[in-house]
Amino acid sequence: MGNKSPKNNRIKEVRSKSGRNIPETAQDRIYNSIVRIETNDSFGTGFFIKLNIKNTNVNCLLTCFHVINKKLVDSDGIITIFYGKKSSETSRTIILNKSLRFIRCFDSPIDATVIEIIETDNISEDKYLFPDLNYKNFNGFNNYLNNHFILAGYPDDIEFFKERHICSGEITSVLNNCEFEHTLHTEVGSSGSPICLINNQNVIGIHKDGDIEEKINFGTFIGYIIEELGHLNDIEFEYIEINPYTILNIKKEHENKVYSKSFKDDKNKFLACFILENKDNYSRQGNIFKIEKNHFYFTIMNDLDNLKIVLKQNKLLLLERDYYQRSLLFLSVLLNYYEIVEYLTTTNIDINGWDSGEKTPTDIAEGNIYDLLVARGGQKYENIFYNDFPVQSYIYHHALHGSYIEFIYEQLLKEDLVSDMEDIIDINNILVGKRIFKKLKNNGNKYDESDYLKIYHGTKYSSIEPIMKYGLKNLKNPRKGHVPLKLKKNGIDNWANAIFVSPSIFYASSFSECICLGLDDIYHIIIEGKIKKNSFISYKSTIIDYKFKEGEPKNEIEYRIDNDENNNIIVTSLLFIARKFLLKAEKYDEANIFK
Repeated sequence: MGNKSPKNNRIKEVRSKSGRNIPETAQDRIYNSIVRIETNDSFGTGFFIKLNIKNTNVNCLLTCFHVINKKLVDSDGIITIFYGKKSSETSRTIILNKSLRFIRCFDSPIDATVIEIIETDNISEDKYLFPDLNYKNFNGFNNYLNNHFILAGYPDDIEFFKERHICSGEITSVLNNCEFEHTLHTEVGSSGSPICLINNQNVIGIHKDGDIEEKINFGTFIGYIIEELGHLNDIEFEYIEINPYTILNIKKEHENKVYSKSFKDDKNKFLACFILENKDNYSRQGNIFKIEKNHFYFTIMNDLDNLKIVLKQNKLLLLERDYYQRSLLFLSVLLNYYEIVEYLTTTNIDINGWDSGEKTPTDIAEGNIYDLLVARGGQKYENIFYNDFPVQSYIYHHALHGSYIEFIYEQLLKEDLVSDMEDIIDINNILVGKRIFKKLKNNGNKYDESDYLKIYHGTKYSSIEPIMKYGLKNLKNPRKGHVPLKLKKNGIDNWANAIFVSPSIFYASSFSECICLGLDDIYHIIIEGKIKKNSFISYKSTIIDYKFKEGEPKNEIEYRIDNDENNNIIVTSLLFIARKFLLKAEKYDEANIFK
């Protein structure tokens, strides 16, 4: 994602930020190599490139994993590609058959899929780009930092990409040997675009994601992809077919009522439930699922020997999470596998990474596994919370010089976004927070209260001003531990790319950042508002092991709207609610929660 380029304005678009023009030869070469990719349920960009894999030159199509994922590859899926200049666009149908062509998929954080182009695809030699190998020099990937003007070809708009454009920018930050941030302007459907040197058009990376509001774009270095291709051997995972319904003795319509945690003492039932929880990652025929004997499988089945082999082959598997954001370490702790836990704590796995229920491995550990984790740096979520939140250090700075909440109010008042502030008192006459009233437009209060329901939305510090100014917009960057973007859930593709609110302030607080004024003086940032009846669809919790308050609506705790073009959500105020109050409250009673 990123800022949209001006349509049909090629001269303006191909001018770099320093004023240098992109050479016409570079424009032609990029236009010639860029590919639009369409599958049954996704679209994106790719490009033709020549790679050297294990001393063998291979012609490839390179795109992002979230455009062509492993599930599509494993099912011998079909993609359609379009390439060439608009005046002479060519289309091809490609079958993703691994018996015919070399194919490798890399999930997050690499987010890349490499597909061999074979002779019968009939792709001419002039269509291919080449990787830049400058990363092999002394300074590695930092060679690219701030030193090059960079090109990116990408589709113009979401109406099936009638135009292609080129823009320029720089790599601004090398996050690690895999990822980088860049300033190239991008748009919906541009995932998989090549990022090239301006002087010779060699590819240095692939664009994969971004955030318009944060003005951040992310890419993966082509050199890292090449290195990982060299590390992979030719051993394929063995596939097995499993009927989880038979193992769990349930009917298909009841699959959402079982949780793997309930079967932690029976690894076969745990695996069966794990398959249902992660069903979008597997191909299936009826009730039969085809799954790999991979790192998740070996962990669940307590097979340490094969797990070591797999992780030695590809260390990036340590970063992968399941549907509920549980790592291999989290699963092995949950299943009480001491030897696997001991081994994983010697790797680079995140020992304190939490799941969607905001639990760390140490939170759920018992006995000697708990002692082991603590000895190796394991912490409970609450300890991490108090030590690390909020991330913005300047929040502490202002907090030391008075009430930071009052400071925020004063800033919003200067922007003419709010009208007043009041104390929030609970039913026991205890001050539990502050409410800052949004300044409504002239006609902002002309609505029938009976048509609306009260709602809450947990948010982060950096989103306060945009929300008070423009209202709630689609989620762009879910908090760590919650459902990530591009994941299919409840039958909806890219579930997280929507607006989420809740009738419960307690549930909404699970999605919020906090302001810490002191160790025991922590406040959740929550938006208060109203939502028009029948404008949303309600769902059950997406947070595993969420502790419901008495009376909370378990099956209708999340309200989801794809977008709010009809202004069905009215933001009324900004709340700062004491964390200790939210934790201690026992009952869900939104009408009487405050005086």
